[in-house]
Amino acid sequence: MNILYKNSFLTQFFIYFIIGSLSAIVNITVFAIVIAFHVPLAFSAFISFVLGAVVNYLLCLAMLFKHKSRWSAPCEIFAYIITVVVMSIFDVCMTWGFNHLGISAVWSKIWATGIGFIGNFLLRKYFVF
Repeated sequence: MNILYKNSFLTQFFIYFIIGSLSAIVNITVFAIVIAFHVPLAFSAFISFVLGAVVNYLLCLAMLFKHKSRWSAPCEIFAYIITVVVMSIFDVCMTWGFNHLGISAVWSKIWATGIGFIGNFLLRKYFVF
């Protein structure tokens, strides 16, 4: 059982920073690999975000938030999927927008991932867990 979920907001934020960083590495690495195969930018951004979100969910359960604290397991997963949909749309739009400003695809993804960090944390903390 996870004991860290009772810690202060700042402690949770710091732990989520580590979780988010690991998830971001997965997200950006998958994006760089997929985009190298000339897969369209929007699809590359979406698929990499989803894979990063899976890693994020598993790490959140293992290290930070209490499983089934707000919802039953199926509802928790559904709530998490809602946050992934919302944040993936944000991530794809930000990645596309930065890229269309002339920033390389990978750097666009890095910027979008960094900007989305706060939204991901807040949605996980206050809506999912």
